[in-house]
Amino acid sequence: MAERVLVTGASGFVGKTLCASLVSKGFPVRGVARSGTVVKGVEAVEVKDIADTSPSAWASMLSGVDVVIHCAALVHQMGPDDEEARARYHRVNTQATASLAKAAVDAGVKRFIFLSTVKVLGESSEPGHAFRAHDPASPTDAYARSKWEAEKAIQEVAVGSAMDFAIVRPPLVYGPGVGANFQALTRLVSARIPLPLGAINNRRSLVSIDNLVDLIVRCAEYPGAIHDILLVSDRDDVSTTQLIRRLAKAKGVSPLLIPVPASWLTTIGKWLGKSDALQRLCGNLQVDIQHTRDKLDWWPPYSMEETLVRMNATRD
Repeated sequence: MAERVLVTGASGFVGKTLCASLVSKGFPVRGVARSGTVVKGVEAVEVKDIADTSPSAWASMLSGVDVVIHCAALVHQMGPDDEEARARYHRVNTQATASLAKAAVDAGVKRFIFLSTVKVLGESSEPGHAFRAHDPASPTDAYARSKWEAEKAIQEVAVGSAMDFAIVRPPLVYGPGVGANFQALTRLVSARIPLPLGAINNRRSLVSIDNLVDLIVRCAEYPGAIHDILLVSDRDDVSTTQLIRRLAKAKGVSPLLIPVPASWLTTIGKWLGKSDALQRLCGNLQVDIQHTRDKLDWWPPYSMEETLVRMNATRD
């Protein structure tokens, strides 16, 4: 009989696709979400505030569970990196994760899979030097620090216990149903809005929802011990200009790209107080997934083009 899996954040962007994949593979799935709306075939558990969940409540939800996949989080949001933001991220992303990991050990869970972020390693990589899984952590904002602290809490709880763990650090995740900046960019391309991004020669790693979920399921199924940090991507790094061209191709439109030098955009970004946003558009952020391949015998099965086509088949 397949092992029972508990997924937190089961109604979220990653959680819904993950739950559907697990169900299709025959896993009994218990989905924890802020609302009762989860994928068909999933046993739904409603939790209004994951940070307020008591040890006894977790014990009940974890009864009979073999694998925990922790996707729930306060996601990165634009705004000041002040004391209030730090407290908010720490409460949801760090403290709640530590409590769940402790409860999982007490409940006899075999494996704890945590969805972290590549931002733990930094906001950008040096040209030609992709991040590797065991590079020193260098989180630069409250969100990334909260995830880094959560990673450390999981490892501390797992030491000396029978619970294995896998920490997955994805870059930007995209696919059908994606929101935030990627959705906004897609809409600009669809509307054929002129974009001053026609001369960006950077390199950024992205991961499609299909490839990310495939790796997470691989972690759940993997027969040996993992006890490791894993990076994930499509293994097809693109420049911002290339990404826009691929989005346009999937939409069946011609992009309107103006070749403004990246140095000009960076300067304009400083003038407008938008340096962080311009860094994401013009800077490098690459990850090396060779360690993940060696550890789990895994390689991304889906191309960026396949996922973009699926995105185009659904409404933005």
